[in-house]
Amino acid sequence: MGFEPIATSFVFFYIAVYGISIVENLGQLGVPFPDWVKDRFSKLKDVSEKEEK
Repeated sequence: MGFEPIATSFVFFYIAVYGISIVENLGQLGVPFPDWVKDRFSKLKDVSEKEEK
């Protein structure tokens, strides 16, 4: 019915938001993460926000 792109955007958006939150919280606890992990979640969030508009 045409809802698949919208549903996919929401799924990617929430994966990105929770992923960034987990990485930030673990970073505050002192767990080292490579910069590419943070970059990937940020890009995923940006892409999903653009698809929502």
